[in-house]
Amino acid sequence: MQSLSRRNVRHLKEVVLASNGVQNLISKDMDELLRIVAVDKREELKIFSGEVVRFGNRSKDRQWHSLERYFEKISRELSPQKQLKEEAELLVEQLMISVQYTAELYQELQILDKFEQDYLRKRQEDDNSAGTQK
Repeated sequence: MQSLSRRNVRHLKEVVLASNGVQNLISKDMDELLRIVAVDKREELKIFSGEVVRFGNRSKDRQWHSLERYFEKISRELSPQKQLKEEAELLVEQLMISVQYTAELYQELQILDKFEQDYLRKRQEDDNSAGTQK
């Protein structure tokens, strides 16, 4: 979040995260939403640094080769245990929510399957009774 400007953070908090879509689809808890944004920003930075490493390795100037070691060192220094613990807790929380949604969807699928079987059975009975009446 520190890589975002104050204006971007304000827009994120006041407009994006406060929108009905985000509140209804993801979470109403602003702290959780900010943690999700922080994880996304870290992932974007990881991808960006990977591209920097890739271009550095292709450079003719040897000083830009092996930047991955430099980034790994910085990452180890800047990733305190508390941050890693928070990321793990957020991931577990997201997984638990996914498990809950999956269980609900599975139950709904079973109900839908039962309705479909009942419908097909009724339709077959109607077809049979219509055939015997002719």
